[in-house]
Amino acid sequence: MNKIRFENMPPALQEKALHLEKILKGYAAPFVIACSGGLDSRFLAFFAKQINCHFSLVHAAGKHIDAKETNYLTDWSFKNSLALTTVPLDIFELEQVSHNHKNRCYYCKLHTFKTFQIHFPNSIICDGTHAEDTTAYRPGLQALQELSIQSPLALANFTKQDIRGMGKIIGLENYQQKARPCLLTRFPYHTEIKEKILQQLIHLEDFFEQELIKIFGTNIPDFRIRYINAEFYFHYQQNIQKEALNTLQTALNEAKITSIRFEQLSKLSGYFDKNE
Repeated sequence: MNKIRFENMPPALQEKALHLEKILKGYAAPFVIACSGGLDSRFLAFFAKQINCHFSLVHAAGKHIDAKETNYLTDWSFKNSLALTTVPLDIFELEQVSHNHKNRCYYCKLHTFKTFQIHFPNSIICDGTHAEDTTAYRPGLQALQELSIQSPLALANFTKQDIRGMGKIIGLENYQQKARPCLLTRFPYHTEIKEKILQQLIHLEDFFEQELIKIFGTNIPDFRIRYINAEFYFHYQQNIQKEALNTLQTALNEAKITSIRFEQLSKLSGYFDKNE
């Protein structure tokens, strides 16, 4: 018996939920959901559990992933009694990735999901791609298609707003979770990604997140730390008042973190794509 009360949803969301249920129930069990720890794949996993699907999770861990995200997913899957396999990967072995080629995402996804298929050779593997992802510049989608990876959220026409809305209805923890795109998108194309700089960037993202929580609470403005022309930038889209920016600068000074440029953008995502 379903744990989700579909009749309590707005009609448009109910239709998508029923479509998603049909898709997931159509996969041979047990299937596998590739889960980053982000909102989309966690929602997919939580929804699948609510409709009593038989599945497990797989997660790629490595230098390109903030360890905090891996730890969060590990804790979350344990609390929700979901089996999780963590697969260590060094994607920097791929020259297309380590030098941040424009098709980096394709090679990264291809390597990652091929590795998942080796670990689960007889299982259908799904990911958290949703409908809006299919209209953006996403070279990795080609790799998913080549490997026959299933994207049930996209197939059921779920948008990010749908995921948040239904996540709230079905009781998903942290349904307002901010997007955390791949860390490699913080660097210009065709530049070598050095581990030291990558670790500094991860530290800065974590630092700004904690400082913004002190100012705004858990619903913080979205932001990105990017590395441009040998400098770190704090990019934000939502209007942040001067007083809050001054508070952030004071926190940086107290932590003896220097040379961070602040820049407000009209659109936060796809920064290097639009500058190509």
